[in-house]
This record gives sequence, C-alpha cells and structure tokens, in this order.
Amino acid sequence: LCGLVPAETYTLTCTHIFCPACFAGVVQKTKSSLHCPVDNKSFRPKKALQPSSMAKDYVLGLIVFCFNKTNGCSFFGTVEAMLNHFGGCLYWDLICQLCRAPVLRSNLVSHVKTAHAKPKRNVAPRSTSPAM
Repeated sequence: LCGLVPAETYTLTCTHIFCPACFAGVVQKTKSSLHCPVDNKSFRPKKALQPSSMAKDYVLGLIVFCFNKTNGCSFFGTVEAMLNHFGGCLYWDLICQLCRAPVLRSNLVSHVKTAHAKPKRNVAPRSTSPAM
C-alpha cells in the first residue's frame, strides 16, 4: 500500500504483501474476519498471515519509483539502482537554513541567490590625489 520495500513482510492468503505498518493498519479493527484493502477478499489474521523475510536479492531486483516522484523525479528502476540514485536525487524537499522556506534541492542555489543575495554597495572610487 505505502510503496515501501521492507525486509519483513506479511502475506495475505490472496498473496498481497504488506509492510508491518500497513498490515497493522489493516488488522487494527477487532473483527474475526478482515478484508484485503486491494481486492476485498476476506482473511483471518491469525490463520492466514505469517511474517516472512524477503530474500535480499529479490528485494534488490524489485522495480520502484523514487520517493521524490511527487516532487518531479522521474527515476524508475530496481531497488538496487534506487540506492545509488537516492543520495544524489535533486528532488528532495529541503528547508532553507536562512529563511526556513521549503525548497527543492534542485532549486536551493537559485533560491539562496535570489532570496538572500546581499545588495552590492556602490563605493566611490578612491582618489589618488593628496587630501587638502
């Protein structure tokens, strides 16, 4: 549901897979029979669900979008490639340390230059003649 790829997952009898947080949200209700939020098939939490660890190679090969997709990042690739991409992604939401405004990483330099540029002072040229 959330798009995260955790090491531990919960698999329903309908084969949909959930991270621990999403699974907790699904079973939060105290009914004896619950429904998968994806296909609405019913399941019994204690009988149908078992925590499992996904194999590292399998997880690294899953296809994902960058977490910053909503900010305009177009990265789409494997989890392994995402690990390399993520640190250099230009679509992180940052907070300007000078004014606390939200700014995309790709816009930070231009933001600082335009919003926080110190005005240039006009200084009269020095006279080379002796003072009178």
